[in-house]
Amino acid sequence: MKTVLLCFLDKEWPPEHSFVDGMLSTVVAAEKDVRVYLFVSSPWGRKNRRVYRYHKAVCIPVLFPRRWLFRLLNLVKCSVLLLQLGRRMKRQKCRMVVFVRNDPVYLLAAAICKKTYDQLVFQSSFPHEQYSSNPLKRWIGRFIYRLSSSRVDAITAVSPVGLDRVGRLFPQAKAREYIPLLSDLSNSTRDCSEAETTAKKYETVRFLYIGTHSLRRRINIVLSAIVSAVDMGCQARFLFVGGTQQEIEALQSITGVSWLVDQGILKFVAKVRRSEIPAYLASSDVGLCLIPPDPIYTEASPTKLAEYLGAGLAVIASYGIPLQERYVTESRAGMLVDWSEPDIRDAIQMISVDDSLPAMKENAIKFASEQLAYRRYLSNFMALL
Repeated sequence: MKTVLLCFLDKEWPPEHSFVDGMLSTVVAAEKDVRVYLFVSSPWGRKNRRVYRYHKAVCIPVLFPRRWLFRLLNLVKCSVLLLQLGRRMKRQKCRMVVFVRNDPVYLLAAAICKKTYDQLVFQSSFPHEQYSSNPLKRWIGRFIYRLSSSRVDAITAVSPVGLDRVGRLFPQAKAREYIPLLSDLSNSTRDCSEAETTAKKYETVRFLYIGTHSLRRRINIVLSAIVSAVDMGCQARFLFVGGTQQEIEALQSITGVSWLVDQGILKFVAKVRRSEIPAYLASSDVGLCLIPPDPIYTEASPTKLAEYLGAGLAVIASYGIPLQERYVTESRAGMLVDWSEPDIRDAIQMISVDDSLPAMKENAIKFASEQLAYRRYLSNFMALL
């Protein structure tokens, strides 16, 4: 029997995201007995009724923006869609599975309409019900989870720690799998011989950080460590990608940072499309995956770490995120450091002159190709359906 997978995603069109691109719309959608439909929000001010081919799936941007009172309209919209599609799938004798990613309103709509389809799967990649900046949102999220709990058949998270949390929210869910966030940027991968050759010919090691520059991530600690390392004679170049203009201006006010920028040692690039990331990965040697060991990040599955490894970069990563610690330890592709300016500084200095850097880069590619591919987790995902 054909399975129709309807995915209600916390994304706008286009829904560029590692899990969406790498797993849902490529690996799962390639299965011969599965059809995948992605429902996402249409950007502000656009009435979009078109249906798009998105990799091997179909994307339908018919939902309202996930803001303010539009969320209530999405409750109605999702419910109507599920009722209509449920009747259609029954006529076509297809099995219908609903996959909801993160959004409590979409989950509530799916729970209300549960009798019209076969299976409800909920993915939670972040503890919004604990750490949303709005206390009302936290309360509403927890309330909806309690209300919907009995109708959720399967749950998934991005790490074992995250799966434990989601399991406590939905204790009646029978199927439970964790699927980490991995790299879908296949065109960024270099073979081992190329990684070794490029690592040997560079006199100056090139460091790359891609990700949010928000205050919560405390990038100021990392930048101060870089300033200190350069002051102590470290010969390297640093590229930070992903900040807003306001965040970049604030970070450049840190002592010593503007001087590094003026000298061409440090460069900031604002947020870019996912399609542009492989070029930055290919021109770098070491990826920085430095995340504060705060409770909010404990269950994280850092996508950028997988992307660094998949592109043949050695890594400097921080302790405090269990899945990150595991990947760096098992891959032997870099260094783990405590979250402190001196430790980060020392790691930057050490890896910049480390003769084993080519070997680390080889290890990165080997580990990523063997362990960090979404196809390796296809059976885990299909077990949820």
